[in-house]
Amino acid sequence: DSNISRYNVIWNSPSEDSSGSMPLGNGDVGLNVWVEKNGDLLFYISKVNAFDAAHLLPKLGRIRIKMQPALSVSDFKQTLSLIDASIQIQAGDVSLKIWVDANKPLACLEGKSKTARTATITLETLRALQNQSDSLPNKGTVGILFNNKSNRLAWCYRNLSSKWGDNLKKQNSTEMVAKTKDPILLRTSGCLVEGNSLVRLNNSSLVSKFKSTEFNCNISVLSSQPDNLQTWLADVSKPAKPDWKTHCNYWESFWNRSYINITNPETGTFNLDQCRYTQF
Repeated sequence: DSNISRYNVIWNSPSEDSSGSMPLGNGDVGLNVWVEKNGDLLFYISKVNAFDAAHLLPKLGRIRIKMQPALSVSDFKQTLSLIDASIQIQAGDVSLKIWVDANKPLACLEGKSKTARTATITLETLRALQNQSDSLPNKGTVGILFNNKSNRLAWCYRNLSSKWGDNLKKQNSTEMVAKTKDPILLRTSGCLVEGNSLVRLNNSSLVSKFKSTEFNCNISVLSSQPDNLQTWLADVSKPAKPDWKTHCNYWESFWNRSYINITNPETGTFNLDQCRYTQF
């Protein structure tokens, strides 16, 4: 633990935008996390098999968490904790921990504050979303926002066509297209956000029911090929409980599996000019 913690990445100020984000994930679900100068916490969500109809891997969305009173950005520390694959943020009297469960597609946020606060969680879409009751297009990827009045946010992107076969044919793999089920067609990828004491504010936001010194929310991420949207919604809605202890055990095993421990690096300056790819 002590050796690994030496290499933690620590920031003492918030970020301008997503270019100043910290990466986090479990090899399946990924986050890019940052805090902006107004105290808002944001992160992008990705999944390794959430392909769209064009066989690309766009993000599934961006989440903004705004606390009231806002997070302090003058007394601020953000740490990428390697030993347990978490991001820990200390902002004034607020402590936040963000992690992606090592054993399931579930992102978790936990917070404690000495001052009672409310939190508003907002989905900021990167691709257009339509209501689930609207008619679907004939091709491409369609974004669906499930507006079922429940105290949660749920959305997905469903592929109504697929470039997968065409891409394989361009690689002279026509035989593979004939033998293999198209992994892109009808692929439906999205998220469900919910948390204790969070209630629906509108179609894209949840808000704390009352001020509290504790805060948590979980984000289930699912990419599958169901016959219909209701099957996907039922699957992503299945209860998923994070397990911090088992998560930490996994990462302890990961770090002990194999490693090179650099104990005495040389001092001085290094000329990296010949290491810049742009020179070549």
